[in-house]
Amino acid sequence: MTDNFRRSSSDEDRFSYDPIAHARTVIVEEHRLIHDGMFFTARGIITGLAAAGTFDILLTTGQIAPHLRTVVFAFDGGPAQLELFEGTTVSAAGTEATVVNNNRLSDNTPQTVITIGPTVTDVGTSLGAFYLPVGVPGWEGPDIGEEFVLENNNQTYLVRFTNNTAGAITAGVKLAFYEVSYRT
Repeated sequence: MTDNFRRSSSDEDRFSYDPIAHARTVIVEEHRLIHDGMFFTARGIITGLAAAGTFDILLTTGQIAPHLRTVVFAFDGGPAQLELFEGTTVSAAGTEATVVNNNRLSDNTPQTVITIGPTVTDVGTSLGAFYLPVGVPGWEGPDIGEEFVLENNNQTYLVRFTNNTAGAITAGVKLAFYEVSYRT
């Protein structure tokens, strides 16, 4: 992957200019982070989440502070609630989730570990709760809103999705984050 990076500031300047359109090429930051191999995504489907049931996702950070960009649930019932906690204590971490690098040419792997179904003994400090109205099939519903830059070095964060309906629901979840790790 390092062969794909431009080697000097003069290369950066020269290759940012499109000679056909006679314009400087600009991409948004998230797009650039994907190209640089620093953007990661985990996705999954939750089936049969019972009434008043919760679905927990634990993030344990590594040496690089992750930037939590997106936590989205799309579901076929509702209402529901999405909560984010910091400093969560668990007695068991749960099952490790599959996290992929959005740049399939990159060999970068995330330092943040994501696990599903941890055994939570203390949720920690709330960073916010978000009300999710009735879901709409095929709709990518509300997310956590702002980007959160999480603390590094083995800090724990809990994303909790709660089904507030009278019946079971099915939901899709997408969690996306990036870790800035330019080599010098």
